[in-house]
Amino acid sequence: MKQTNKGKHTVLVVAGTCEDSGAIINALSADEYDFITAQNVPEALSNITYKLPNIIISEVDLPEIHGFELLEKIRRGVKTRLIPFIFISNSQDVCDRVHAYQTGADAILMKPVASEEIRALTQAKLKHIDDFYRLSGTDELTRLFTRREFLKKFNEELKSKKNRVISLALMDLDHFKKVNDTHGHQMGDNVLMTFADVLMSSAGERFFPARFGGEEFVMLFPGLAAAAVKGHVDEIRNAFTAISFQGDKKQIFHVSFSAGIAEYPAMASNLSHLLSRADHALYAAKNDGRGKTKVYSPVMARNDRLWEHLKQKREVFIDRENRDLVSGLYYLPNVVESVVNLDYEIQSIGAMVIRLQELKSISSMRGEKNLQFDIGNFVRLIASACENHFPSDTFFGIGSFYMYEFVVLFPSIVDFSINVNKFKELCNEIFIEIEGSVLCQNYELGFASNVIYYDRKRPWGLVEDICAISARVELTGTGEKRRSGVIKKIGKVAKGEMSGAEVFSIEHFFNVFNLHREFHFFAEKGRKFCDTNFDILLSGLGKKVFAGEILRSLAKSYKKKLALPILIPWDGRTDLIRYARMLGEFFQGKDTVLMINEALIDGLPGALESVVREFPEGVSLGLDNCYVGNDILNILSAVEIRALCFSENITRNIHIFKERIKIINGIKIFADQVGIQVLVRNIVSEEEYNVVKDLKIFYATGPYMHMFLKKGVNIC
Repeated sequence: MKQTNKGKHTVLVVAGTCEDSGAIINALSADEYDFITAQNVPEALSNITYKLPNIIISEVDLPEIHGFELLEKIRRGVKTRLIPFIFISNSQDVCDRVHAYQTGADAILMKPVASEEIRALTQAKLKHIDDFYRLSGTDELTRLFTRREFLKKFNEELKSKKNRVISLALMDLDHFKKVNDTHGHQMGDNVLMTFADVLMSSAGERFFPARFGGEEFVMLFPGLAAAAVKGHVDEIRNAFTAISFQGDKKQIFHVSFSAGIAEYPAMASNLSHLLSRADHALYAAKNDGRGKTKVYSPVMARNDRLWEHLKQKREVFIDRENRDLVSGLYYLPNVVESVVNLDYEIQSIGAMVIRLQELKSISSMRGEKNLQFDIGNFVRLIASACENHFPSDTFFGIGSFYMYEFVVLFPSIVDFSINVNKFKELCNEIFIEIEGSVLCQNYELGFASNVIYYDRKRPWGLVEDICAISARVELTGTGEKRRSGVIKKIGKVAKGEMSGAEVFSIEHFFNVFNLHREFHFFAEKGRKFCDTNFDILLSGLGKKVFAGEILRSLAKSYKKKLALPILIPWDGRTDLIRYARMLGEFFQGKDTVLMINEALIDGLPGALESVVREFPEGVSLGLDNCYVGNDILNILSAVEIRALCFSENITRNIHIFKERIKIINGIKIFADQVGIQVLVRNIVSEEEYNVVKDLKIFYATGPYMHMFLKKGVNIC
């Protein structure tokens, strides 16, 4: 006999016969409790395995195994040791009663048992154990349930499957520290207890309030959607803010709270994510002036480093410590000042000047922030290369306000003038290492070096000699020549003199976890690195060459090989709707994603949203070169985006830059919420690859992914 009505205590009755167990059930009232019955100890233990009772009533004399053995097993179990246990016995022997109490029985009744007695005893024991659990699961100050009990309650609601929707509200008292500082902690405790009373009175039997810690509270709303919960929370706020508190000096004050609401399963797949979403909404409420309730939306997904990055302004060139804002390095006068003030005698100083110049304007084509990412990476490369080749002290700074020119000084107790050629050879090795690391980037490099004789009486002479070295720096020019060559070939494709397949190849984004090919994209043929410059090449064609002719030739050349979604960059010149229709025509029947460079959007998500509606069937929108600009969240929340591809500038050597990892993670969280596929370009190293995997970014391309092919890994 087993009943499972919700809200009733469960009673396990263990008796040798059905008549004996029926008598106990009749005495307790079958309508008041759920009953489980067993006729022996093994059956009783089996029942307890599947349903833990709130109280056990057992006869002492049971078939085969004595009731005392059942009690001993109950008291040894971690989950069962506190269950109230009542014995019913035929014996009047005092020794039996003593043994029962010594074994752990809560009471022992003699047959025949009076119905009133067993009913009163059962109610008392259940109330006692309920009070015990309530105290152990409630906060001492507010008497609300604790965080642990709240988690248990949520899991119970999930298991019951009675409610398809479960919402929760995370509430935080506004300016509570000010209450403690102004009126004392005793008044602060009074405010907390009062707020708890308001929550309890609003909860009734349906909802479940708990204290999460400090001035933060949470309330569970089974069966209610987030929009309906907002109304309940606003009612709670009205009731609480209407309460007047009186300080020590008789001053009257009121307290408000902010709240964030999230709904399961629409907004999160588990409690951890649900609490995180509610916290995002709470943060938005606080940020919007406090005293408000916000329902979570994907635009609220945040990460402190992401928001710090988005709010960052670079309206000046030099920080308060006279350093360049982008590189974080001191300018040449500061570096020279440090060198001339060294406490050991210097006869000569080794000097190396390295110049960095954009092959194609990174700031205009890829956005100012991408240039900043590259400069940060470049600074790390120089420092690492110098450390690898020079054991002496190194002083490193910016040599010019007008270009990215880095000055490295090597003051040493060793006189470099003894062997100037040896010093220049070491500088050449440093430069080769740096140049090798930036082959796949859109920059030209050059360097010059020499040994400077140092005269303390003539410090400006040191600066003049460094400037003389700078004047001898020549850029390699190889990158510009190569780019000019490929532009000429593209012109021939436009004229029909060459096919698109002769200039561009099909490359792929691979699934990072199973190594399947997932997306096509076009890349310059024959290049081992820098497979991401197709958009730059299209934008640099000039007015006489139309990007549409290039795309038409590519579609014709590769039509039979294009089985996956194709990522095609916008040239930045052609009208966007016209460009999309072109793709729909050329790549008819193919899944095409028009990738817009984030630097070209100009912060117009509203206009972009209307433009996307005009796209032909089979053409969707993607965001390329994502460097996480100020408008990125507005774009992603307002416009239907198919795929987001991070700029290679922000992910380059990402394992070195922890702040960038946090920034990317913030956008990844947001993209997951709105169903956007996230991709990463040009993964070069194992360290980069591991970070991408850790962030659960599913799609990547680059030399490191192609390494799997070379090693014979089966990439589908």
